[in-house]
Amino acid sequence: MGPEQLQPVIAEWNEWADKEGIVDFTAVVLVPFYFDEGQDFDFLWVGRAPTAASLGLAQDKWIKSAITLVIVRNDLLEPARANLPHL
Repeated sequence: MGPEQLQPVIAEWNEWADKEGIVDFTAVVLVPFYFDEGQDFDFLWVGRAPTAASLGLAQDKWIKSAITLVIVRNDLLEPARANLPHL
């Protein structure tokens, strides 16, 4: 188990963004190679846009549409953490 579990979420996001006509927004998923007990996340979903206005437009569309993405549950991600080296 690992980052591949996010693929359904990514696919749904991409489909929604295409349907909404969002073309100047990029999202990436960052997954750590190492972790320790002080880290309280399993991945980061980072979005960027060329301007603050285009970022705001994408965020407004996302909030107003009340999009429902696949929920990534902690119980799916915890087994993946067991395979990561500790710091």
